[in-house]
Amino acid sequence: MLTDFPVRWTEPQVRQTLALLAEAVYREAEIVQLVQDSGVPIGQVELGGSVSLVWRSVFNAAAGQGRVTVLLDAVSELRPTLRGRFDELREKEPVLASEAPVPPDQRDPASASWKNFSEDGQIEAIIVAGQPTFVDISFLARGIERSRSVCRLVTRFPNGKGTGTGFRVGREHILTNHHVLFDWDDDDAPATAVEAWFNYEDDVDGQPKPISQVACDASSVTAEKSDDWALVRVASAIPDQFPVVAVTGAKVPTINDRMYIIQHPGGGPKQVAFQHNLVRHVDHNVVQYWTDTDLGSSGAPVFDEHWQVVALHHFSLKVADDRMGVRNQGRRIDRVAERIRASGALPEMAP
Repeated sequence: MLTDFPVRWTEPQVRQTLALLAEAVYREAEIVQLVQDSGVPIGQVELGGSVSLVWRSVFNAAAGQGRVTVLLDAVSELRPTLRGRFDELREKEPVLASEAPVPPDQRDPASASWKNFSEDGQIEAIIVAGQPTFVDISFLARGIERSRSVCRLVTRFPNGKGTGTGFRVGREHILTNHHVLFDWDDDDAPATAVEAWFNYEDDVDGQPKPISQVACDASSVTAEKSDDWALVRVASAIPDQFPVVAVTGAKVPTINDRMYIIQHPGGGPKQVAFQHNLVRHVDHNVVQYWTDTDLGSSGAPVFDEHWQVVALHHFSLKVADDRMGVRNQGRRIDRVAERIRASGALPEMAP
């Protein structure tokens, strides 16, 4: 359980809680104040390292004092949008962010296409921290417009509950990954219930916006595991304020282009990654980039500098000869669009 001591560091709910904490509160002064407000002895916390290591130390100290719940409540007071997500992770049956294992053919050192990938790369990665980049101010307005189409997906399976990211691609359809709607650890068992959360994000004052929860028809899913995509039809109308994003017409990315990803990392509020976001590899199936993601980002749209969708994000891979050691990866959207059109599942893309 999340509150156990010794802490079960390998448990998904622990890892995802720590990721949310590090993303939400990263200034040391704020962390120290939260520790003090929670009644955790500050002397038991190791400060001065990376934010992830500091939060790991805080969490361990809180667990040892039986104050994890108090700590998470204190963080929720500071970041109200996270309260619901923390509650989900504390449930007896926690809602866990979708995580896809890397397919064997994409981690085989003997493969001509994937010879640089190690065998153990299988989780999302925050790749670089620091250094901001510059964009034209109108870029922000276009990004905000695109962001309205992105939603959090909450799923139920025979053996648990999950969360991922999706985006509206038709009047009645949402696109995400196959592994978000099918449990790859349970013989690809399909989700029995799916719900889309639009507007799960903070406003300009840091307060939660009203969430628009749209039920989906779990029996309507059309998907292909090989390209890791899935379309689900909604069971009730998507409000017009959340527009359709086109999945055709984008230029194929090239090395050193910049990629921007709007996502729900950790199953938490909507965020955008736009730093250190260079394309590192492109072939006829995938695009690889340094843009940050995390568990729960699966199914997010990957945008180019014109805010056109160029890929469907699905996981990360370790790369032996890359100076960062890891790349995130998306399926090329033109490849996905080709398969969707062939399936006849999306009326807006009918031949």
